[in-house]
Amino acid sequence: MISVCIPVYNGARVIDRALRSVEAQTMAPGEILVVDDGSTDDTTELLERWQAAGRLRYVRQANGGLPCARNTGAREMRGTWMVPLDADDELDPHALERAHAAVEKTPGAGWCVTDIVRVGSDGEDVFTTTLPEGPTRGWLPAMLERNFVERTILLRRDMPLSLGGYDEAFRIYEDWELNIRMIQAGVVVAYAPGPLYRYIKTEGGITGNVPRMLAGFARLYARHHRPLADTGDPVLRHIYARRMWALGRDYARAAA
Repeated sequence: MISVCIPVYNGARVIDRALRSVEAQTMAPGEILVVDDGSTDDTTELLERWQAAGRLRYVRQANGGLPCARNTGAREMRGTWMVPLDADDELDPHALERAHAAVEKTPGAGWCVTDIVRVGSDGEDVFTTTLPEGPTRGWLPAMLERNFVERTILLRRDMPLSLGGYDEAFRIYEDWELNIRMIQAGVVVAYAPGPLYRYIKTEGGITGNVPRMLAGFARLYARHHRPLADTGDPVLRHIYARRMWALGRDYARAAA
């Protein structure tokens, strides 16, 4: 069974759109689970109406951030597969059908990745996930260089839980951080050509907060890149050096 898990915080203005995109799927999910991460707007009242109509199930928790809400969803969901959908985004109508087909034809798959459409005031752009060649365990350098996964569209529930879940210390780049751990663990990846996920750029979103983005990079590099560089592997050392050089350059530009 597939559970669509939607974390939301003060998303009353946008979550209807996300929910309608789930209801429009050519392959219906077994469950829609919304985790209300301590909203203070009208989100709770809206979710109560949807739940009363039998269209979803929701749980409410004290505000803990997006990774915390995703972990709650993974623990509370009833399905074997999780679709992590952000409250201000949408799914393509064929997303579940095509993602499910991709994992069915990929023996041992633990997650499925796809392409995205980024929707902004200036139009739409498609970003494609390009997977490295060779076995997954050899993908680590490519993933450290950049998060080449545009979007995880389907995730076995036991994958993040067995690896400790999303790291709740990360309020940005939590997907990249988990991707690194899954590749290190050799989790088999399926690919569903898309774009099956619609990322809606919203005013005041994380990607417009440069100091927060740079701090997120610094935390990620300290968590993974530096310890791996300290193993002495020349490839990993060079990646760490390049990423830190770029980070220093971007901090300088932000301060100029």
